[in-house]
Amino acid sequence: MSYVEPLLSVFLAICMVGWMRFSGGNRRAILTLGLLGLFLVSWPPAEWLFSRPLESPYPVRPFRTPTLPQAIVVLGGGPTPPRYDQPYPVADIDTVQHCAMAAWIHKQMQQVPILGCEGAHGNSPSVMRELLRGGGIPDDLIWLEDRSQNTHENAVYGSAILKLHGIHQ
Repeated sequence: MSYVEPLLSVFLAICMVGWMRFSGGNRRAILTLGLLGLFLVSWPPAEWLFSRPLESPYPVRPFRTPTLPQAIVVLGGGPTPPRYDQPYPVADIDTVQHCAMAAWIHKQMQQVPILGCEGAHGNSPSVMRELLRGGGIPDDLIWLEDRSQNTHENAVYGSAILKLHGIHQ
């Protein structure tokens, strides 16, 4: 949800009140105000401008941790399964972004294994393994959790894999 999304309801309510409660010139003025407000809060440049005061105090900083983690855990979304016209699974945008971030973190701290929690997706090849390989992660440092059906099971089965490898942090 964006910062200005709650304002959509406010301006929509202004339009409704103007339409139902007023007549003549007042109706036109209230409707114009409501429609102008709706336009402004749904226009990307205005949304960007409204979000600056909220985001600018938090600059992007280089990645640093006080202690090195023993592993990186990546949660994946559900890939689009293979179809007749597309005989391979395709990752959703969240999985692509999570794997790209994990690969970047891995490059910052070498030899940290990555646990990809992608869940059970039938007999499909691992989308996360391919994305992580494409990000330069060696195959022996990629562990996969491929039994879960939801995020809770991701955590349960993923923690079992981490414990199996002696990972506690």
